[in-house]
Amino acid sequence: MVKKKLIKIVFRLQDILFVLLWHVCNYKSHNAAVEHGITTLTLCNINPTYDHWEFVKVCHEAGIKPVLGVDIRNNHHHCYLLIAKSNHGLQWFNEFLSHHLINNIAFPIDPNALEHVFVIYPNNAKNIIELNPNDQIGIKPYELQSLYNFTPTEYQLTHQPVVIKNKEHFYLHCLLRAIDQNILLSQLGSATCCRREDVFVTPSKTLALCSRYPTPVTNTYKLLDACSMEIELEVDQNQAVIRGLKRRRCCVAG
Repeated sequence: MVKKKLIKIVFRLQDILFVLLWHVCNYKSHNAAVEHGITTLTLCNINPTYDHWEFVKVCHEAGIKPVLGVDIRNNHHHCYLLIAKSNHGLQWFNEFLSHHLINNIAFPIDPNALEHVFVIYPNNAKNIIELNPNDQIGIKPYELQSLYNFTPTEYQLTHQPVVIKNKEHFYLHCLLRAIDQNILLSQLGSATCCRREDVFVTPSKTLALCSRYPTPVTNTYKLLDACSMEIELEVDQNQAVIRGLKRRRCCVAG
């Protein structure tokens, strides 16, 4: 009986590992960020937001500015990133996530986000004229190299995803993605795994890759500067909320 329970625990831990390795920029990524000279880091796991506050805590300890977001996907299809400008934005996209996940509803093409949330669409997902004021188009550095007659606008920014620790971990990532889908490694599609370039790079290298188009880089800095989260860590927020609810109920009953 104990052996069976241990096996279940091991498989559960493996399931968690598979999920995190698909989008490995979890709260432990701050060490690699420091090594690469990164001063601002955004956490965007696929659909869950369970480790946001732990991420904020370790970033503060490492002297890194944390920015909170979420990678919205319908199955393997990447829809957009939601980035919280403030606590109000964080509350909104958690409610947005809960509504769709609990009711098993597919995420919409346009989330109609509040002004406190940035929506970053993948390149070529939307036309510039269709974007709302807080919408952006994220262009990866390796995508910039293949663009011709490209004129950057204020609605385009540089998006450097971090999915794997380094290029040596790419094969392991693909293997785990194949196991997760119960398919052969040769059957793995490009939409269900990352690219070799989705690793931490230094700011200087990113600037060099985007040297032909500095405007998206500038827009990225502006977006990150506009984000600010306020939270009292190491404070029991749940107890305060529950006590507040009890007081309200007592007042209503009285």
